[in-house]
Amino acid sequence: IVHIPNSFTPDADGLNDLFLPTIVGDDLTYYRLIVFDRWGTIIFESLDKNKGWLGDVRENGYYGICDAYNYMLEVKTDRGYENTYMGAILLLDSLPFVNRFT
Repeated sequence: IVHIPNSFTPDADGLNDLFLPTIVGDDLTYYRLIVFDRWGTIIFESLDKNKGWLGDVRENGYYGICDAYNYMLEVKTDRGYENTYMGAILLLDSLPFVNRFT
């Protein structure tokens, strides 16, 4: 089962602070999450199912504006299931130009 949120609020309040799809079931043999800006530039990529996007861009120096961002999630399991999910994630209430996690 794959659950992909449609929005998140990286405002450091402890609630929905990162974009992280949830996968329940078979053991994963491959995981790749990519987030793109509106121009198609990759602004986040992870091969770790436990690492989500904090809303940061430009190598953690700045945070994205409230906007829709595109994502692609590729998964493969030990039982041969594989799929690619694509869609948009809405970033809300970010604090731009502040590095809140240092």
